[in-house]
Amino acid sequence: MRKRIVTLLLFAVGLSLLTAGCPDTGIFQKKPAASYSKEDTFGPYRITVSSVAKAKDTTAPEEGKITVARTGMKTVSTVFETDPVYTSWVTDLDSNDKFEVLVWSVSPDEEKRGALHVYEWNEPELREQPFPDLTEAQKAGYRGHDDYSVDNNKVVRSFPVFSTEGGADAQSSHKRALWYSYHNGEWKLEQESE
Repeated sequence: MRKRIVTLLLFAVGLSLLTAGCPDTGIFQKKPAASYSKEDTFGPYRITVSSVAKAKDTTAPEEGKITVARTGMKTVSTVFETDPVYTSWVTDLDSNDKFEVLVWSVSPDEEKRGALHVYEWNEPELREQPFPDLTEAQKAGYRGHDDYSVDNNKVVRSFPVFSTEGGADAQSSHKRALWYSYHNGEWKLEQESE
């Protein structure tokens, strides 16, 4: 009995030393903590949005993940590369009883450029519905610092407009706002203002 206890104790001490000496390698690698995690529901579905840094470098892309679960149904997950996630929404923009998952990410640099990752639930899968890029005219004076919101089944993207008067970039006193609707897998610019 004493021999068994000593053997177990030595095994535990050895395992402790092994994991303490190399916490980031091999089978004892620590799983990185999620930098973002949020759970929402839509009817019987439970939707989790999360992101995890893939490297210690804060400028490296993160791994975003959307998981859809429902009792009696196989869990479905989608993984995508992203900048750090700021927030997310689960909504039904086109009122067709198929929810959309919107994930707003922000670049880690000084310009804080925003991106919107959009996936629509079309049972049994999530389908990416790329959000429109800015046109050349909309890019005039654009220097990042995007703000996204969901308002009355519209996605609103706004950002400050910068000018180059006087030879240096200077933020003007106004913002550009773009309102988008979503129907049948297509985005439509409904309104634009400054």
